[in-house]
Amino acid sequence: VAVFDADRRAPLEAHRKPLAGFIGTLKIGRGGPVCTAFCLAPDVIATASHCLFGTSVTSGPQLNHLEFSTAADPASSSRLAGSAIGLESHNIVSGTRRLNIAPPIDAANDWALARLDQPVCRSGGLALHQAKSSGAAPEDGELYQVAMHRDLPDTELRADGPCPIVKDMPGGRADLVARDFTGLDSIIFHRCDTGPGSSGSPMLVAGARGWEVAGINIGTYVLTHSVVEARAGEPENRSTAIANTAIAAAHFAAAFDTFKARDLITTAA
Repeated sequence: VAVFDADRRAPLEAHRKPLAGFIGTLKIGRGGPVCTAFCLAPDVIATASHCLFGTSVTSGPQLNHLEFSTAADPASSSRLAGSAIGLESHNIVSGTRRLNIAPPIDAANDWALARLDQPVCRSGGLALHQAKSSGAAPEDGELYQVAMHRDLPDTELRADGPCPIVKDMPGGRADLVARDFTGLDSIIFHRCDTGPGSSGSPMLVAGARGWEVAGINIGTYVLTHSVVEARAGEPENRSTAIANTAIAAAHFAAAFDTFKARDLITTAA
């Protein structure tokens, strides 16, 4: 997570207030928030895969303890479908369940769709944006983000945008990005300001159907470089946040179409 220059995260303005009915938080029971998630249907949410399953080096939360509620109605929460009988993982489709975070990072697969036990998304679902071209990134001035941030009050969503799109890496080192990521054409590099807990939040554009989901925010791209300290004369590794990262909606749109149209078989009959 990274904030670039001045922190621009601000409470929702009046014309964005309805987004609180579509965007909310994943929490562990009565505990604190884990990640942001958003509604794609009354009983289907989207988030980052690592919010549910962890990564190749960290474990995820216990799925049967997770609950989702929208920011508009935090008192009405729902566990994941199947939690009561230990089958919550059968109600999730994701790009990966073991995110590799060592280069080459499979960040393009860090997405997940989960069915809820109760249809608490009373406003329905946000539409997935259909990009005008095959490129993953919207143009500058088009992209917004709305999320929960754990370093800010979790009862209030914050928005940032329009956010700069990062298309040129420092020093023109496109080779570094190609080395560090797989599925580059599905990744949006952006500079919306993010805080802890914003993983899984929607990247939004204004479309024909109102606010539409252009992608899912997942993390930060950091470059590590060696700096020689003047006094000690010894190298020290320092990290620089280059951009935040998101997965383009086109990468998981087909999976959502299949997921919402299928019913899980739960009984022998």
